[in-house]
Amino acid sequence: MLAAYSRLLKYTLPMMQGEDVRALQAGLTLQGVLHWAGVDGLFGPITRASVMAFQRRSGLAVDGIMGPNTHGALAGIVGGGGGGSAAGPVAPVAGVAGRKVPADWMPSAEMKRIILHWTGGAHNPSASDKKHYHILIDGDGELHRGTHAITANVPPLRRYAAHTRGSNSNSIGLALCAMGGDARERPFKPGPFPITRVQWETMAQVVAELCLRYGIAVTRSTVLGHGEVQANLGITQNGKWDPMVVEWDPGRSYQEVGDSFRARAEEVLTALKHPMAAEPGGPDEVVPSETVTLDGQALRGAALDGRIWVDLDHLVAHRGWPAPVVDAVSAQISDPVLRFGIMRSTDAEGFERTWVEVAEVSERLGLALREDHRGDVHLETPGAVPEQVIVKRGQTLAQIALQHLGDRSRWRELRAEDGTAFDEESARRLKVGAVVLLPAGMKASDAARASPGAKLTDAEIKRIAEKISKLEGGGAAMRKTRAGAVRAILEACVANKVNDLSHQAYILATAYHETNLGQFMEEIWGPTETQLTYGSRLGNRSAAEGELYKGRGFVQITGRHNYQKYGDIFGKDFIQGPQLVAEPGMAAQILVRGMAEFGFTGKGLLADMGLDGDFDWFNARSLINGDKNKGGDSRYPGQKKGFGIGEKGREYRQIIATV
Repeated sequence: MLAAYSRLLKYTLPMMQGEDVRALQAGLTLQGVLHWAGVDGLFGPITRASVMAFQRRSGLAVDGIMGPNTHGALAGIVGGGGGGSAAGPVAPVAGVAGRKVPADWMPSAEMKRIILHWTGGAHNPSASDKKHYHILIDGDGELHRGTHAITANVPPLRRYAAHTRGSNSNSIGLALCAMGGDARERPFKPGPFPITRVQWETMAQVVAELCLRYGIAVTRSTVLGHGEVQANLGITQNGKWDPMVVEWDPGRSYQEVGDSFRARAEEVLTALKHPMAAEPGGPDEVVPSETVTLDGQALRGAALDGRIWVDLDHLVAHRGWPAPVVDAVSAQISDPVLRFGIMRSTDAEGFERTWVEVAEVSERLGLALREDHRGDVHLETPGAVPEQVIVKRGQTLAQIALQHLGDRSRWRELRAEDGTAFDEESARRLKVGAVVLLPAGMKASDAARASPGAKLTDAEIKRIAEKISKLEGGGAAMRKTRAGAVRAILEACVANKVNDLSHQAYILATAYHETNLGQFMEEIWGPTETQLTYGSRLGNRSAAEGELYKGRGFVQITGRHNYQKYGDIFGKDFIQGPQLVAEPGMAAQILVRGMAEFGFTGKGLLADMGLDGDFDWFNARSLINGDKNKGGDSRYPGQKKGFGIGEKGREYRQIIATV
C-alpha cells in the first residue's frame, strides 16, 4: 500500500530517504520499472529513472519527480490512497511469473552452458546438495542458492560446484530437488519424491533468465540434462539419466525430453527478450532511459545498477569502429584496441541491449564527462587546449600533480575547468570525466618528463635487467633468460609509454610470478586431470586443440578462444602459429598492453590501481587473477599471493628507481 501523499520526492544530494521513499520504490517494483534490489529507502538516480519510466508509461509529465499527480497515478494502481480501485501489478508475460533468480545470484562471469540435474533426494535441498549445484528448485518451485557462487566455476577450479564429471568449468549446475528413495529408470519408478510440474516449469524460466544474463544460446550443447552430456558433449558419464525421464511422459527418449524442455525454455527466453510482443500488460523489465550525448549527438542511455550506461551499438556507430567481439562480460574493439565491461538488459522497447558504462567510455577515450542541471549526461572531446587532463576512476588531484608536475604537494596549482582553484572540499568531490587544468606552460604531454617514471634509456634497461637477474640468482643460462625477459618487458613498456615506476615494477613482478621471468613460457603438459578438460572448453574443439593451445607467454594465454582474441588484437595469426605467443617480444607486448591498455579480467587497468607513490600493490593482482587472498605459495611463505607479488614489485621498483 502506498501511503498518503506527504512530500515532494526527487533526486537531490544528499539523497532523500525514509519510509515514504521505500513505499514508492515498492510500488515501482510492482510496475516492473524497478528491480526489487532497488528498494533501499534512498531516492537515488535509479529511483529517479524508474519514476520517469512510470511517468512515461502513464502519460504524465516526465520529470523524475514524485509529486501529487505521479503519486496519485501510482497509488490508484497499487491500491493506495486516492480512492481508485486497485488494478494490481503488471501482468506477467507469456506465462512468466516475474523474474525468479535474484540479480546477486548471477555475478559477471564467462559461462558457456547450463547443465540440468536432479538431486536424488527429497523435495527440499540438503547441505550436501547445495555444495554440488549453483541453484536448486524445491518441490514447490522455490529457489535455493547453492554454497558456491556461479563464478566459482570459472577456471582455474579450486572450490567449486562439482556437478558434472569433466564439464564443470564455465558450466552452471541447476538441480531439481527430487527422485530420492527407490527411484529407478527401467521399469520407470519415480519413488516418493517425483519431479513436479511446477519444478519443471520453474526450471524452464530459471534457464531462460540464466541464458539472458550470460548470453547463452539454447542448443543441445549449451542447455542439456546430465543424462545428455555423454551423447551431446562426448564426455563419459557414469550411467547418468537425470533429469531426462519425467513421470507424466516416461516413454520418451532423453533427446525428446531435452528438445521439449529446450523449446519451452526458448519460449520463455523470447518473452524475456521481447516482453511487449508477448502479452499486453507492459514489459517484464524496463530499462529507465537516460539522456546521454557524445559531442552533441544523442545516444541511447540507461540508468542501471546505480550507474549511467550508453548503448554499445550507438557508441560503435558514432565512432566508426568495426563490429566488436562481445562475450558474457566484455566487449573488445580491434581498431582502436579497446576493451569495455558490459551489462546486458532489456530496454523499454522490449529488446535486449548491450550497455557500456559512461564513466568507462570517458576514461578509455579521454572524454570530458559533464552532467547538466537537468541531470542529462554529456561526453565531449576536449578542445585543442594542451593543459587539460581528464580525471579517471580513483584518481586524486595529488596523483595528477605527481604525474604531471612531479610533486604531489603541487595539487593546489591545478585548476577546475572554469579556472577556479581547488580547495580541500572540492578536491574530495572530484568526479570521473572532470576536466583539470594544468598550470600555464605545462602540457599534458610533458608528463613523461615530469614524472618520476620517465622514459627509460636502452642503457638503463640493460642495467636493470642485469641487477634483477643477479637478484633472482641461478646458473648462467637462467640469469641470461631472466635478463632477456626483463629487457623485452621494459622495452615494451617504453614502446607503449608505460613510464610509471610502480607500473613497470608490477608488470615485472607479474612475469616473475607467472613464468619465473621467462623460465616457463609454455605450460608444462602432463596431461593433468585439468588439462584433459581443455579439449571441451576454452574454445577448443578437440583434445588435440587442448594441447595445441595450452598456456603460453608471460600471462599464459590459454585456449583457442584466447589465441584468436589476442591474435585479432595484435594482427597476428596465433591460431596457425601458437608458438608466437611464447616469443619474449610478443609475450611482452601482450603482457604490457593487456595490463595497461585493454585489460585481461575486466577488473581494470594499472592506472586504476594508482600511480607511483600511491600504487595498490595488493589489489593489483586482480588485474590478472582472483587469487590475491590465497596463500600456500612457497615463494611467499606465510603471505597471501597479493602481498607476496606486491612485495616482489616493490623490490623491483627500488632497482628501477636507483639505476
